[in-house]
Amino acid sequence: MGLLIVICLSLPILALAAQRNDFKRMALIALALEPAKYILFFIVAAISNEFLNIIFAFVFFAGMLPEMMIGEEFGPSTVWQRIEMLCAGVVWNLAPAYFISLFLPDIPRKEGY
Repeated sequence: MGLLIVICLSLPILALAAQRNDFKRMALIALALEPAKYILFFIVAAISNEFLNIIFAFVFFAGMLPEMMIGEEFGPSTVWQRIEMLCAGVVWNLAPAYFISLFLPDIPRKEGY
């Protein structure tokens, strides 16, 4: 159910990416953001600053929302739930990936065929 919610929320972003004809680049950025997100959360979680912990809590819940919707109380119980959580995380990353791709230079078009 959580994956369906995430997919429905990402449909407007997919429509915007289709207009710009920039879906491949956006998908690669979304895939790269998933391991970067986990690495960043592990690094920031080790810092023992009280102010950063409050900010980290808000960013963690916003960034990991689909994983928390799909997961159970003690984490995923099957391999398929873990795969579903990773896929939902990648789909959730489409929105930041779209905004990151807006700041990148346009891809030059090949002329000819």
